[in-house]
Amino acid sequence: MSIVLPHGQLDQFFLLSQDLFCCLDFEGRLLQVNPAFESLLGYSADALLGRRCGVVVDPQDHPVIEAALVRMQRGEIVAAFEVRALSILGQTHWIEITPSAGGDIIYIIAREVTQQKFAQAQLLSNQRLFQIAGETALIGGWYVDMDAGQPNWSDEVCRIHGLLPGFQPTVTQAIEFYTPSSQSRIHEVFAACCEKGTSFDEELEVITYQGKHIWVRVIGKAVRDERGEISQVEGSTQDITEQKQLRENITQLAQRLTIILDSITDGFFTLDTRWHFTYVNSEAERILKRREGELLGQHIWQSFPDAKGSRFDEEYQRAASQQQAGHFEAFNPRLGIWVEVHVYPSVEGLTVYFRDISDRKASEHQLKLLERSVESSTNGVIIVDAQSSDLPMVYVNAAFERITGYARSEARGRNCRFLQGEDTDPATVKLLREGVTEQREVHVVIRNYRRDGSIFWNDLYISPVRDETGDVTHYLGVQNDVSEQREYQAQLTYNANHDALTGLPNRVMLGQRLEQGCVLARRYQRFIAVLFIDLDDFKPINDTLGHEVGDFILIEVAKRLEDELRPWDTVSRFGSDEFVVLLPDLAYENDVIQVVERVLQRLSPPYWYRGSELRITASIGIAINDGNMKNPRQLIQQADLAMYKAKRRGRNTYHWYTEDLNRKVSERVSLRSALQQAIEQQQFTLYYQPQIHAPSGRVVGVEALIRWQHPERGNIPPSDFISLAEDTGQIIPISDWVLATACRDAQQLNAMGVGPITMAVNISPMQFQRPGFLASIEQVLAQSSLAPVLLELEITEGVLMDSAEQAIQALEDLSALGVHIALDDFGTGFSSLSYLKRLPINKIKIDRSFVRDVITDHNDAAIIDGIVAMAGKMGLGVLVEGVETLEQFTYLEKCHCHYFQGYYFARPMPLDALRAFLASPPVFAAR
Repeated sequence: MSIVLPHGQLDQFFLLSQDLFCCLDFEGRLLQVNPAFESLLGYSADALLGRRCGVVVDPQDHPVIEAALVRMQRGEIVAAFEVRALSILGQTHWIEITPSAGGDIIYIIAREVTQQKFAQAQLLSNQRLFQIAGETALIGGWYVDMDAGQPNWSDEVCRIHGLLPGFQPTVTQAIEFYTPSSQSRIHEVFAACCEKGTSFDEELEVITYQGKHIWVRVIGKAVRDERGEISQVEGSTQDITEQKQLRENITQLAQRLTIILDSITDGFFTLDTRWHFTYVNSEAERILKRREGELLGQHIWQSFPDAKGSRFDEEYQRAASQQQAGHFEAFNPRLGIWVEVHVYPSVEGLTVYFRDISDRKASEHQLKLLERSVESSTNGVIIVDAQSSDLPMVYVNAAFERITGYARSEARGRNCRFLQGEDTDPATVKLLREGVTEQREVHVVIRNYRRDGSIFWNDLYISPVRDETGDVTHYLGVQNDVSEQREYQAQLTYNANHDALTGLPNRVMLGQRLEQGCVLARRYQRFIAVLFIDLDDFKPINDTLGHEVGDFILIEVAKRLEDELRPWDTVSRFGSDEFVVLLPDLAYENDVIQVVERVLQRLSPPYWYRGSELRITASIGIAINDGNMKNPRQLIQQADLAMYKAKRRGRNTYHWYTEDLNRKVSERVSLRSALQQAIEQQQFTLYYQPQIHAPSGRVVGVEALIRWQHPERGNIPPSDFISLAEDTGQIIPISDWVLATACRDAQQLNAMGVGPITMAVNISPMQFQRPGFLASIEQVLAQSSLAPVLLELEITEGVLMDSAEQAIQALEDLSALGVHIALDDFGTGFSSLSYLKRLPINKIKIDRSFVRDVITDHNDAAIIDGIVAMAGKMGLGVLVEGVETLEQFTYLEKCHCHYFQGYYFARPMPLDALRAFLASPPVFAAR
C-alpha cells in the first residue's frame, strides 16, 4: 500500500531532498527539477526547463536514454540504470536513474554513484595488482575448510609444485610433495594449527611434480567462526630456493671476510638495525677491553650505557637515520682514549671502523685549546700586528664576524679604523690612539659601523702583547656589542611611562603630569580638568571580531584623541578601553565643554578595518579643579564616577562629577557590601502571596517574594537591592537560595492536604541565561521532592532580549520537564507577538499598572480585555496582579478573569502565617 503525502509535504520533500528529482514528458523534455539537481550539475532550473534531458547526459549514453523512453512509451516498467551526467562545467557524474510513469509525466529519482563506480574500478585494479604481486614474488595462497577437508590451491601454488593451474590435491597428496625429512614437520605443524589454532611459519624442502628439489616457505594460520571454533586453515607458499642458496653463499663469504677483518689493525664491528652487535673483530675487542665473543648479540647501549647520549650515540644515530657515511673523532671517558671513527650505514645496519688516536690528540690539545677558547668567545677578538706600520689585523674570531658582518678575509690586513664613520666621536678616537702610542691598556665605548652600514656600540678593550724581551709584538682587542643594552635601557625608560599598544602616556606619566598641572593651576589661578573616556560596547567587538580588530580601534581612538587636543594637553590610555585626557591651563570651567563635544564628535565617525565599517561611541566623565586638591589623583576617580553616570544616561554623552554623585556611589558600594554579607549570613526570608481561583474561591498557588531584614537598617525593600544584585552578579546566589527554599516550602504546603498548591518563583534574566540553569532546576526538584507541575517559573520579556532562539529552546526544555512557565509583567516591556506565539508558556500575568485605574481608564480596560481574549484564543491562562479593591475584582471577574493576586485577597506573609491562611481561607466573591 503506497503512502500518499499531502501536497505541501510532497513539495517540501521535492525541494529539501538530497537526491536528484526531475519530471519529463514522454518526449524527454524537462518539466521540473529540484534544487539538488541544480546544485550537482550547476544549471539553473530556468536554463533546463523545456529542453530535452540529453542536454545534461553524456552523448555516449544518449542511446540508453532513448531506449528507456521508448520502453516507457509502450507502458513497460524500466528498472534502474546508470548513465553519465555532465555538469555545466563539463564534469562527469555517474548517476543511477529510477524512472516511473504517472499519467503523462515521467518521474525521475536519481542519486550520484560516482564514488561507487570509482571504487568498483579500483577494486578490480587491486585484484589484478595482487595477482601480479603473487606471480612476481612467487607467493601463492591456499586454504583448507575443516568441514570439507579439501585443500584449495591458488594458481601460483600449483605452478610452484610443477602443476598446471586449477589442480586441487587432497591433504595427503599435498604433504607427499615434501621430502621425507620435511613431511613429519609439515604434518606436525598443520595438525597443531587445525586442532589448537597454532600458527606456523616454516622453511621446508619440496619435490615438484617434475622431480625438482626446491625450498619453500610455508605459512599457515587458523580462522575461527563466530562461535570461536576453527573453521578453516589458510596460508601461503613461497618458492625461496634462490634466496636460500644466496644465504648460503653469503655465509661462506662472511666466513672469509671474518678472517680478513680479524687481521686488520683497526677496530671493526657491525650493528644490525636493532643496534645489536653482529660482528666484532679482535682489535675492537682489545680496544674496548672485552673478551672474545662477549659483545656478539648484545645491544650496544646496554653494553656501553655510559655512551648513550654521547657523541658516539649522536653520530651513529645520524648515520642510521640519514643513511650517510660519517667520520668523527671523540673521546671515550670510560676507556680514557681518543678514537677516530668511520661509520658506514647500510640496509643491514651500521659498519664501524675505529682506531686509538690518543697520542696525536695529546699533541694537538695544547695548540687548539687557546684557539677554541678564543673562537668560542661571545666577544669579538682581534689580534693586531704591532710591528707593522699601519697596525693591520692578523686575526679575528667568529664573534667579530657576527658583530661586524665582515668576513675574516675582508678584515685581515686592514686597520681597525675602517669600522669608524663620520659620526664616531673624535674624542674617543683620540683616547684609542694615545693608548696604542703609549703601549698601554685602553678601554672605550665607540660608535662603529657594520658592513651593511648599520650602527653598533662597541665596548672595546685593547691590551699590548709583549715577547720574552718585553717588546710589544701585537695588540689584543676584545670587543662587545652593547647596542641592545643601550636600546633596552632606552626602551625600559620609554615603557615605564607609555602604553605598549598605543604609545600614549600610561598611568605613571599621567600621574606626574597631573601633579604638574595642579601646580600650574594654583600658581596662575587657572583650572585643570580630567576627562575619563570609556568606549561604549567595546568588549563585544573585541570578543566577537578578535583582539586584532580591538587593537586597531584602540590605536585609531588614540590618534583621534591626540588630533583634537592642544600640544600641552595629555591623553593617556588608562585601561583596556579607557582613556584619560588631562586639560591643564583652562581659563574657565566651561572651556572643557568645547573639548568634550569635539571629542565625542571626533570618535563617532566609522572606523574602517579591511573594508569593513565599524562604529563606536564613548561615554565621558568630567572632573575639574583649581589645583588645590591635596591628592590630585582623586580627580581621576571623580571623573571615573561621572563616566559611569554618563553610561547610565544612555551613552555617547558626558556627565559632570558632583558631590551628590559621590554620595550615591558610596551608598551603592556600602549596599553591595551589605548585600554580600546578607548572602553569607542568610539574612533573607521568603514571604508568600496567595493566588486565588475566583470561581472556586480556592487558593491554587502562591508567589515567593524575597524580604531582607538588615540587622541595623531594618527592612530593605527588593526595589533597593535587586537591580544592584543583577548588576554585580550577586543575583545568582540569591536566586539559587530563593528557588531551593521555595521548592522546599512548597513541598510542605502540598503535604497539608488542602489541594495542589503551585509555587511561583521569579527568575532573573541573568539566572535564566546562565549555563546549567536547566540542570539546577532538575537538582532542586530532586532535592525537594517537589513535582515539576507544582513549580511555576515567572520570567519577563527581558530573557528574550539577548538570544531569543536560545531562550525559546531553554523554555521548551523546561516545559518538557513538566515545569510551568508564566510570563510576568506582560505588556510592560517590548512585547513581540511573533515570539509570544512560539513561547511554550502556560500563563500570562497582567501587570498591576493596568489594574490600578481599570475602573476609570477605558484604555487600561481595553488592554486587559485584549490580553484576556488573546490568551483565551492561544489556550493560555491569565492571572491578574495588583487587585486591591472589591470594585477591581468585580469588574475583572466580569471580564472573564478567573485567577487573581493582590492585597484585596491577601498580603504577602511568612510560611507559618500562610499555613494558617490555607487551613481556614476566607471566602472571596464579587458582587
